[in-house]
Amino acid sequence: MARPPAGRHPLNVGSLVLGLVFCGIAFIWLLHAVGALRASDLQWLLPCLLVGVGVLGILVSVLRGNGPGGRR
Repeated sequence: MARPPAGRHPLNVGSLVLGLVFCGIAFIWLLHAVGALRASDLQWLLPCLLVGVGVLGILVSVLRGNGPGGRR
């Protein structure tokens, strides 16, 4: 198995997806706290965030070949 160059490590897709979810939720909370969003906006914004980050995670996995039978 080839080692990555010094100072680099392989991309951990799970950490990327969870980090983006937490950042997205914090950003939505910030917008709600300053009054830019109403509570009714949250019923569509949070699911859109989760679907978008999930699609991004799938794309990264597919493009890097991390799926079943792919390189790791």
